[in-house]
Amino acid sequence: MKKLLLVLLFIPFVSCSGEDEENTIPTNNVSQTPEPETVQYTLTLTATDGGSVSGGGTFDKGTEVTFTATPNEGYRFTGWEGSSSTELSQTITLDSNQTYEALFELITYTLTVTAGEGGTVSSEGGTYESGENTDYDSGTIIKLTAVPSEGWVFLDFTGTYQTYQDTLTITVEENISLTARFFQSDNCLNGDNDVFNGLQWKTVNELGNKPYNCLVVNKLDGHPVFDGEESARFELRPESGDCGYTEGGFSDCDTNRSRHEIYEKWTAEGADIKDKIITYEYSMYIPKVEYFSPTSSENGKPFTVLSQVFSQSEGENQLTGDGNSSQCDAKALNYFVMNGNQFQYLTHRPFTWLQNERIIISDNPFDIWFKIKIEIYSTTSDEGYIKLFVNDVLINEDLNRPTICSTENQNITLKLGIYNSYIEYKTKPFMKQVVYYDNVRKTISNTLN
Repeated sequence: MKKLLLVLLFIPFVSCSGEDEENTIPTNNVSQTPEPETVQYTLTLTATDGGSVSGGGTFDKGTEVTFTATPNEGYRFTGWEGSSSTELSQTITLDSNQTYEALFELITYTLTVTAGEGGTVSSEGGTYESGENTDYDSGTIIKLTAVPSEGWVFLDFTGTYQTYQDTLTITVEENISLTARFFQSDNCLNGDNDVFNGLQWKTVNELGNKPYNCLVVNKLDGHPVFDGEESARFELRPESGDCGYTEGGFSDCDTNRSRHEIYEKWTAEGADIKDKIITYEYSMYIPKVEYFSPTSSENGKPFTVLSQVFSQSEGENQLTGDGNSSQCDAKALNYFVMNGNQFQYLTHRPFTWLQNERIIISDNPFDIWFKIKIEIYSTTSDEGYIKLFVNDVLINEDLNRPTICSTENQNITLKLGIYNSYIEYKTKPFMKQVVYYDNVRKTISNTLN
């Protein structure tokens, strides 16, 4: 009997309807698991009084973070609580929660005040005499006042700051060293000196003058001097009632003025100056000040004069024109004036107070010497003139004008000092005014050929 070989073929069953979901062989046996959450850490920053910090927050693990300390004005950064670093900015890799505190401290500075011989320096904290040191927090405001002893005059504060003002208000923002200097000296009108070269002088106002108004001073005491050893120092304090008067005559105190001026005496040589050349030469120095004259730009007042040349004669006025009186009366030919902090020059047409156009000499005239030369042809005719030279340069020519109004007892004089008029028009309080003069000369010669 033969054996049958049965070959069985496995043929998958395919549903005609296409519904093979249960018989589908899966193609991916990898299980699906959720990714782990990102790890984050917090950088906590704080600050003591006197500053602030920036850069804190929450960051992913491993993030490089920069944070910074910023001190307030008047404070300094001293370091970080939680770190040995003293740098204002730090960069770290954040791998854990971190906490840092910025440390600040108030800055202090040392004020050293020395009062030289002849006075003291006072403040609300007491009196300084010789090299006393005091520590102050940054930003502290200190008002210092120099107080001269009897018979002495305050010169200046020198050191970190320099000023001729008796009172100095400072904000302490650095170490400061100051010395108050005082001096003694004689009145301008007393004795011989190398300032006036033999010229003799009188005060415009005989009464009411202060001991400090005009002094002959020495460069050994710290004063500016143009030539030789001495100069003449004028000081005026309008807010303190610096004004003078003449008994039974003119009073600056009653006429809205403050002044101390001196003028040269008449001499035999100056009694007949008709048709001659009068030349004045002198030097002028104005110490630096915040503002010299509190002048209004609208009306030019107060009107502050630092020197002037005066024309004076007697008898019937030989000039005609608007504003001229029938009799001669003395009037200024020219002025040097301070308008705020601007140094100017102006002339008058005789013989009225009408001003010609002002000439600006300097917008910053402080702490330098100006060498002045004024040349005047003294005459009642139109051939007269005034020429101004500053530091040997011709600045202005006022030509074709009379310079005296009569031929009787003619005189042209120089006035030196400080003179404020219309002081009620001030735009702010006056400060102490100081000016120096030196090497004052006058020559009279025949007319130029």
